[in-house]
Amino acid sequence: MKPHPLLSRVCPPAGREVPFFLLALAAATTAIFAEYAPANPRLSPGGVEPRPVVTSITATTNQVSVSWTGFEGPFQLEQKADLQSDPWTSVGGPTNGFSLTMPQNAHPNFCRVSAPAPGFASADTCLACHDDVHAEWSKTAHAGALEALKKIGQSTNTECLACHTAGYGLPSGYQDETTSPMLAGVQCENCHGPAAQHVKNIGVASKRPVLRPDSEMCGGCHNGDQHPTYAPTYDEWNSSLHAKVNEDVAVGFLDANPTNSVNRMNSCGACHSGAVRLAMVKSAEKNEPLELPSGEQAAGVAITCTVCHDPHEQTAYPAQLRYPVASLKPYTYFAATNFAKQYDPEVNVCGQCHNSRGAQWKDTSRSPHHSPQYNMVIGSGGYVETTTVPQAAHQSLVTNQCVQCHMQTITAANPTPANPNCTGHSYEVKMTACAPCHTESRATSKVRGTQADIQQRLDDLKNLLNTWATTQAGSALSKYGQYAWEYSTAGDVSNPNGDPNIKGPVSADQAKIPDGIKQARYNLYLVAHDGSYGVHNGKYARYLLQVAEDKVNALLAAP
Repeated sequence: MKPHPLLSRVCPPAGREVPFFLLALAAATTAIFAEYAPANPRLSPGGVEPRPVVTSITATTNQVSVSWTGFEGPFQLEQKADLQSDPWTSVGGPTNGFSLTMPQNAHPNFCRVSAPAPGFASADTCLACHDDVHAEWSKTAHAGALEALKKIGQSTNTECLACHTAGYGLPSGYQDETTSPMLAGVQCENCHGPAAQHVKNIGVASKRPVLRPDSEMCGGCHNGDQHPTYAPTYDEWNSSLHAKVNEDVAVGFLDANPTNSVNRMNSCGACHSGAVRLAMVKSAEKNEPLELPSGEQAAGVAITCTVCHDPHEQTAYPAQLRYPVASLKPYTYFAATNFAKQYDPEVNVCGQCHNSRGAQWKDTSRSPHHSPQYNMVIGSGGYVETTTVPQAAHQSLVTNQCVQCHMQTITAANPTPANPNCTGHSYEVKMTACAPCHTESRATSKVRGTQADIQQRLDDLKNLLNTWATTQAGSALSKYGQYAWEYSTAGDVSNPNGDPNIKGPVSADQAKIPDGIKQARYNLYLVAHDGSYGVHNGKYARYLLQVAEDKVNALLAAP
């Protein structure tokens, strides 16, 4: 039987196509039903999905297993062969477990999971144990979400209430201000799930509220189709690299050797995994021992909303940001060392990760990480010959620094899905950000000119280094040819395709490279890996490249 084109989805367990019913999310008076969900969390208006959600369906030769998540049992798996005529029939009995296996020959065309409606405790109940968090939450816009609807006359609009109250749409959730005023506003249970069972069973770990650092939890409300002005915050974020954990890094997190996995989390996790960073920030801010997540959690949670925004507190910065949008404090994070001792919440929100990662000109193993944007913007971190170096006017005039160009908010006259408002969470540069100092066309022209100039200077410096390598590196380094100036792992300036056969001098031979060449290559890579080709701070970039060129020329001119 072919699946219904509107109400089912094909799921291929064990190489076999098996259709499963996608039940509309409508609650009965006593039970609620699950919708099939992919492995990743799905968007749910109001935060965490309180209904049971099927998480996996697997088939073997003899049986089919269905697994789900949920807050309160007992759960009941139900099936039917035909949507139009057959009644729902139970598979097995009610269970407090989260999976059920049935014989292959009994496998239905459609299935669903039912459960009692979960109980909501309300933020007032959470206050008894979590008074400090409750006090901070009460100052946020989330706490006053229903009041915000009142101000625009929409406090009874059913299209809005799911994202402005707790549990709306469920028999146990918000109904109206008379019936359930204690569930008004966006509360603890929107993000942590229904907590009535937790309140009754404080010491039972399985009843504790969930912790969801993924952006899908926020995206159910903070997105265009849930907002009358169509502001697709989640969709924009989801299109960015922040939404993905680098594949090579993720593989390290998932290493079967726990020691290797932890080492990768400590070295890369602070900026490549939201789960790892949040654990490190918690440890640093609360002065608690660090408890790293599992490898699967580290690999599965990218740089999500809560990495930059504090969900519990109205901070000193706009939009509950954890950090300021601008700063001039020199900062670089030395990976694989103690995070808490380096953590500085006064550094620019982007600079927390987009910094030179501890790079120094004396390094020999590999070139600076591809992340020195903050350092370049504030004109810090390169090898310089004097304490007074040229700086672009942007450093002082662009008061919002990275946010000014990479997070432009644009309001459309008539927003639609095809022409939405822009919230800036795709982090794509908008030339309109250059106003009022430059017109868009003038800004575009200046950017192109600056980037062409810096690219030419980078090419010229690389050629100078190649010349030194092939003419003056000396017999001890001659076996490396034009790569005699490189780091042990040749960087992408000289090895753009990552050819494993191209290698720079090994560790023992790095000592034979003059300091001037090390200083020059360091500046070369710092500017190249900034990625803006001078746009972030053209004067500083040119100065660093000039210092590098002078160093190489001095060695080339030496007898």
